[in-house]
Amino acid sequence: MSQRNLPPSKTAKHSSIRRSLELDKFPSLHSWRNPQSVTYCQSLYPVAGTLPSQRRRILEACPCLQNLVLRYSGPLAGLSRQVSLPLLKQLHYGYSCVGDDVGLFSGLHAPNLITLSLEARSLSTAYSPTQDDGEDDIDRLLKYCATHFLFPKLQKLSLYNVNAAVNTFALLMDATPTLLHLLLHRTPNALPALLPIQKSLAGAGVPCPALESIYIFPSSHKDSLIVTLKERSKSCPRFAEWLCEEMLEGGITVFFGCSRVV
Repeated sequence: MSQRNLPPSKTAKHSSIRRSLELDKFPSLHSWRNPQSVTYCQSLYPVAGTLPSQRRRILEACPCLQNLVLRYSGPLAGLSRQVSLPLLKQLHYGYSCVGDDVGLFSGLHAPNLITLSLEARSLSTAYSPTQDDGEDDIDRLLKYCATHFLFPKLQKLSLYNVNAAVNTFALLMDATPTLLHLLLHRTPNALPALLPIQKSLAGAGVPCPALESIYIFPSSHKDSLIVTLKERSKSCPRFAEWLCEEMLEGGITVFFGCSRVV
């Protein structure tokens, strides 16, 4: 699997394959002659049935990982101990079953993460707690991320079909001052979470003060978006002007200041 063992003519072909390693083809480290050979791996796709200790060993074998994808992998039981991925820049977590999401995120040390994507397979857009205590798994995960400041350098947050309470999203937005770009796909409860909040000592504060763009889908949430934009403009002059574009696919993108990329 090492690049130095590949014929020169096949190097380009195999480099793209190495960037996407699927655990269903390599279910354990016993499949590899040398676990360190996966340190160049760019993406990781775990599958259902992978044990916490197994998942942890695989991640530990990839200290140079930059892009980690956990998508539709069934119930997760967290990690058996903390794994440090200092070079990780992008994390995509797609969940479809109830699992120990907090256990997974609490075991992942990625202080330089720039992009975080959370995706639910459910298309529900209305908050409906399913647990006896009135709090869903994703609420606990978002609150954990907000209160433990897991990703201090986060710049882009994408939420797909994430069904959580407005106050949960509010905690997350208030704890992410470095955020530049926000994507909300069928996640309407996150919009009111961007409204100015009252802080006892500093007066009204604006969540995500560095925000440069917001994308929402579908455009039927436009009224809520406009209300949010107007309220933010009253509390922070930086958001007094914005450019709103309706996209062909049915979404809306809002740019603040000169943040639009031409």
